[in-house]
Amino acid sequence: MKLKYFIISIILFSLSLSQEKIPPTYMASFGSVTINDKLYNQISFKPEFTMGKVGLGLDFYFYFDEDGNIYDENWDFSTPEASLKTILDKIYYIRYGMPTDTFYFKIGALPKQTIGHGILVSNYANDIDYPQTRRVGFDFRYTFSGFRLEVLHSNVKEPSSAGLFGLRTVFPLVPNIDMGFAVVTDLDQNSGLPDSDNDSFPDDWDDFPNDGTLSNYYQSMIQNLQEDFNCTYYDENDSDCPQGINSTIFEYNEMWNQDIAISNLSKDNVSGISLDLTYKISDKVRLFSEFAQLTGDTKNPYPDNTIFNTNLGYGFIPIGLEATFNAIKLTIDYRQSSENFIFHYWDKNYEHNRAMVSIVNEDQKEVVTKESLLYQFGKQKGGSFGFIANISKYLRFSVNYLYLRGDKWDSSVSRYVSDKNNSFYSKFEIDTSMIPKVEIAEIFYQQTNTANPLKFKNNENTLFGYNIGITLANNLALMLKGRKTYVLDHETGEYNPVKNTQIETSLYF
Repeated sequence: MKLKYFIISIILFSLSLSQEKIPPTYMASFGSVTINDKLYNQISFKPEFTMGKVGLGLDFYFYFDEDGNIYDENWDFSTPEASLKTILDKIYYIRYGMPTDTFYFKIGALPKQTIGHGILVSNYANDIDYPQTRRVGFDFRYTFSGFRLEVLHSNVKEPSSAGLFGLRTVFPLVPNIDMGFAVVTDLDQNSGLPDSDNDSFPDDWDDFPNDGTLSNYYQSMIQNLQEDFNCTYYDENDSDCPQGINSTIFEYNEMWNQDIAISNLSKDNVSGISLDLTYKISDKVRLFSEFAQLTGDTKNPYPDNTIFNTNLGYGFIPIGLEATFNAIKLTIDYRQSSENFIFHYWDKNYEHNRAMVSIVNEDQKEVVTKESLLYQFGKQKGGSFGFIANISKYLRFSVNYLYLRGDKWDSSVSRYVSDKNNSFYSKFEIDTSMIPKVEIAEIFYQQTNTANPLKFKNNENTLFGYNIGITLANNLALMLKGRKTYVLDHETGEYNPVKNTQIETSLYF
């Protein structure tokens, strides 16, 4: 009943905006989506409204299984907190102004976020799993008297478990030189593990990932025995249970307690601070310098527990150049770092690798955070090159290559060796305005912290994606979206692909 009233309210709200002469755009989508390895048919409705500097995009969607049953986890009005999350979940974005304006904010999808010159946060995306996971981010920027304040939050629906919260201030130091200071944190990396039913039991350990009341088969069997034999306690000597049943319940409870430990993971915080200077030579050319320190602990890689400093390290860019000329933007810098540090810690793939499940053997899994893997990197130095250009009038091309050399952990010999540590990100976008029947065409690839990223040797830092849209008829388009990442299987030593594919038909009216 609450769902019906909510939908009616949204329809009336949309009509009221239309009456205010806000030119609306509507899109309906039909397709399929995979949730928890189960295929659902999807119907969505996305109205967008603009009035002056204000923009509003909504996203209403329904998932149906093969039996016609609706997936109602995203329509939960059972409590005030659940109701708020449901409402926020339907906001694709609310925007005021543009990022370069004196006052700007956006709530919703944040596809490309960088803080400062990117030493900590570079091209972060909170919509990398959309539509399976809908994060409602917050981007706020305000400038007054030369002072600039920036606030970034990746998911206001989950304020204490969001992958990224950042605060940056910028102020003039002397004429043409600005100083910036930023603080960035992930309050709990472990909250990045998928938990579909929000029972604090990650899906990889949850025998009932879509049931918030059950998490383990032993728990389910205990409940069944209690109901069948009217047993109310876990006491091995419970006299209310028939002979033998109480001991079985007690045994199941012991097994359940062993498995439930994974739901009691302590919060694992990682943070960073950065300080930067920017010298404006002209409107098109800037020099910059930036320093960053990560705060947290990695693990000791030595099998014999040799003394090892697990504190996270620092990185800095003594000098960098950023230049813009017509349709070309160029960035180049020199950089170096201490041990236990990587540049661009919060990158486009961060929501995938902030916390990962690693298969140790057939009966054991473990949680691996991005922070815990920083022991792999010793002191390093090198440079970065970035290039964005519009090639002819059809193609937009962007690439960023980070070249570093220094010490890297070699697990085969259990020590550090001198090696390359490079990263590569590229994106191709086609201007489809001049191409008949093509609505959108873009492809991107990211490979970080590897000796040769152009060998396309997959690991937990690999990200591949594409978005393709083809016009089928007037106001009707077929959309194909794909994402692929990889998770390590310790038993085989191979990286297994994790695919996310969405196919939908979009109707504009």
